[in-house]
Amino acid sequence: MTMQAREHLAAARELLDAADRRYAAGDRIGASEKLWQAAVYAIQAGAKHHGWDCDGSIEALVKTADRLEAEHDDIQIGSAFAVSANFHDNCNEQSALYGYMEDFDFQFSRPTVSRLVFRVRQALA
Repeated sequence: MTMQAREHLAAARELLDAADRRYAAGDRIGASEKLWQAAVYAIQAGAKHHGWDCDGSIEALVKTADRLEAEHDDIQIGSAFAVSANFHDNCNEQSALYGYMEDFDFQFSRPTVSRLVFRVRQALA
């Protein structure tokens, strides 16, 4: 695994912890932002590892997640990234879904972001 990929995955793990702290403090928007950032860092780690372009746009991130899924034969990468996008909608003030997530949504979807980070780390190892 490249150094940049390792750094991105370390940042993703730190963001997962930061999200947990924000959520525990009652800040669902802040927790959503950290969870979305963790997902982005995980996908960008894959791009860095493979030398692929990924400018951080939603389109590029989806394309990279799909490419990682195919490259590593791991359907969980793409599906976990798709669930992670819910956190982007929840924290994006321009989204019609801004602030829509309830506690149940977090309890259900947060482990999926953690799984995404884990699966990408495993795929790149």
